[in-house]
Amino acid sequence: MRRIIIPVTLIVLVGGLTALVVVAGRNRRDRYDERQLMEQGRGFQYAMLTMLIYNLVEPLCELMVGRKFMDANVALWISACLGIVVFAVYCVIKDAYVTVKTSPWVQTFVMGLFSVTYTVSAFLRLDGGLIKDGMLTVDCANFALAADFVIIFLTLLIKTLRDRRRRE
Repeated sequence: MRRIIIPVTLIVLVGGLTALVVVAGRNRRDRYDERQLMEQGRGFQYAMLTMLIYNLVEPLCELMVGRKFMDANVALWISACLGIVVFAVYCVIKDAYVTVKTSPWVQTFVMGLFSVTYTVSAFLRLDGGLIKDGMLTVDCANFALAADFVIIFLTLLIKTLRDRRRRE
């Protein structure tokens, strides 16, 4: 029972805070400018290229070694996580992640909440271990997604701090 209460509480807390941020920002009608949309398009291209390369290299490595490293669902999740993190990091670096009128601190705060929540949740969901019969299990997918959130959060934080120093 205790094991269920903590994740549910975290999910409700983060969901409630996210809903507050979304409702508070709804009145501003923030939009991306043309340059940001162009950079997002490039980010999509890099993300798809990353996923394509991963989906070519991973099976080739398995064929060369002669054994599977992970379950097919885990490989799918890791591919998606790689694409997400490449897109998000590229957009953050190119100032295309946050709309023009939105404070980057709000996005950084929300991503920090997601990072902490999903990392704790990944540890709480850990059932049978990360490796079973010499292959990565589905529990690795939770940690891959948690790593995505942490990488995006750190990128947002560093970018926001650098931009603040440049303005001063």
